[in-house]
Amino acid sequence: MSARPARGGCGALALALVLVLLAAVLGCSKRARPGRRSDPAQPAPPPVAAQPGLLVTRSKISFVVPLPRKHVEAIRALPGVAAVTWASWLGARDLRAKQEFLANWGVDAPSWLEVMGDQMTIAPEQRQAWLSDRAGLLVGAQLLARLGWKLGDHVVLGGGIVPGEFEAVVRASFTARGSELGDDGLLLHWSFLEDQMPPAHQGRVGWIMIRPAPGSDPAALQQQIDALFAASDAPTLTMTSAALRQQLK
Repeated sequence: MSARPARGGCGALALALVLVLLAAVLGCSKRARPGRRSDPAQPAPPPVAAQPGLLVTRSKISFVVPLPRKHVEAIRALPGVAAVTWASWLGARDLRAKQEFLANWGVDAPSWLEVMGDQMTIAPEQRQAWLSDRAGLLVGAQLLARLGWKLGDHVVLGGGIVPGEFEAVVRASFTARGSELGDDGLLLHWSFLEDQMPPAHQGRVGWIMIRPAPGSDPAALQQQIDALFAASDAPTLTMTSAALRQQLK
């Protein structure tokens, strides 16, 4: 499935607007949580439930500042790391229902399922269908019901940090395992989205999720990750997923 041509060259302006909105939301004491209806203009936090040992790395500068994707590979190479994935806020909307809030993220699907797959229930055949289609959507069961989408539906999304509009296909649905994650969001393949972004915005990620290897010390790994990037131009702040959830309440 190929993307539709972008309508206008406002990618940089769109990204700037999203970052301003993120900064405003993060300054509030209450945040939108996955699985809850929210103001369509307000970005939602990453879909990460509090799990023992699970770590989340973000920019030390600000929650809204992206990290170089090369950080992912550097973290993956550290001793004591079992698996790594990442996610980036998209902020797109269904162009047929612009008033509806869509909590949506671009992810690396294979590594996402490796690290986060135990937080959601997906039918095996749907899981494979999503992995096999770069333009495929993995949609929470609540959102699927609310929008009236069905498996195989072609939907046109637009807005957010990707210029113009693009067409995607509903390939799978998930039910969250645990109330913190929620199943009112959707996930897209970041590789599909990145192809449509200006070069200056490629090669960056929003948050990195790390699953420590069995027997490793998550607290020590947390410090090791941040020390690795302390002298770089993109220093990090790593915390447990439980600490992240606490910050977002």
